[in-house]
This record gives sequence, C-alpha cells and structure tokens, in this order.
Amino acid sequence: MSNPYVFPPFGLIGPVLKFLFGFKIPFTVIIPEFSPPLFWWPELMARCSDKLCLGEQGDMVVLLTPSMSAYRPTPCTTSMWACRVSRF
Repeated sequence: MSNPYVFPPFGLIGPVLKFLFGFKIPFTVIIPEFSPPLFWWPELMARCSDKLCLGEQGDMVVLLTPSMSAYRPTPCTTSMWACRVSRF
C-alpha cells in the first residue's frame, strides 16, 4: 500500500475515508462535490495536499456505465475531483 487509489461508492465515502485516515499513508481518492457539502468534505479538504477537477456537472467524458453491449458515457451529476491526501 504505497499509493492507494480509491474510488469508493458515493454512499460509503465517509467510512472509507475514516478507514484510510487511520493508516496515515498518502492516497488518492475520487469523489463527487455534493451541494451542500457532506460531513466528510471539510476534513478531506484539510488533509488534501492537492486536488484536480476531473469533470464538471454535465460532462459526458468522465463516467461510463455498463450496458449489454458496451460501456456508455453518462453525464456527471456533480463535479468529480481527484484528491491527494497526505496531511495527517
């Protein structure tokens, strides 16, 4: 676990972050920007050393959903961020 890359289900972001914070090792997490911000957002931003916007609301090039024949582009419902966590 030298540089975990995590894309948790949206409903489990809080518990996953709490679990990973306990290891005190740097990791990268992909998260949506909910409005209003959820309980885990302030702590994540305080521990975040860098972040990159992967896509804005409505972008069709960020998420793919499976169908019977292939993966189809799906519009983002929120902005998606990659956050590098390295402050403990």
